Amino acid sequence: MIDPGHGGADRGAVYGSAQESKIVLQIAQLLKNILEKNHQMEVSLTRENDRNLSLGERVRRAEKAETDLFISLHANAALDTRARGLEFFIQEPWKQTISETVIKENEYPSKKVEVDEILNDLKSQNRFHTSLKVSRILANNLSGHIKQGPFYVISKTKMPSVLIEVGFLSHAKEYLQLQNPTYQKTLAEKMAESIKQFCMASSHKYAKVGACEMMVDKKIN
Repeated sequence: MIDPGHGGADRGAVYGSAQESKIVLQIAQLLKNILEKNHQMEVSLTRENDRNLSLGERVRRAEKAETDLFISLHANAALDTRARGLEFFIQEPWKQTISETVIKENEYPSKKVEVDEILNDLKSQNRFHTSLKVSRILANNLSGHIKQGPFYVISKTKMPSVLIEVGFLSHAKEYLQLQNPTYQKTLAEKMAESIKQFCMASSHKYAKVGACEMMVDKKIN
């Protein structure tokens, strides 16, 4: 599932003629076409046109489609116009491992609650590590930074998820690049190749990546 951020009245970051919501939709459509035609993957978009969806609806669409991977696309902006480059955000690890089961004071949890807690913890850890694997491949191919963030769509989806900031509209060079169809296609092709590499690696159950290998603001060469 590819999720072009914002849309409709919510244009996201706007600089001059550049609108985040339109740029990420264009890239998302290119990515979808490449994955379907070149890699025979089944791909859906949370939105196909310039319309706004709530964050909850984006997550529900991904869950309903039972997708294996969720990629959310955004464009960045900063007050410091020197800021540039791609960023890849994954969930903060084990944020969802706290059980939602309410246990009364002085009451010991049942065996079922304990088992459910362990299973939920294992699922959350696996989801984090798998999201990290995807982001590492993306960052290697697109030369970006891996970060952690409490973004709703990557925190609430049950499948591995990555939020990609494709560049800074506030940076003079990237402002022009992100509106260029050729550059957009290049981004989409590299993303598609990264997703293909991840799928191939996953089928061979490649080595687990520990959380200690992911550092905030770490440059992936």
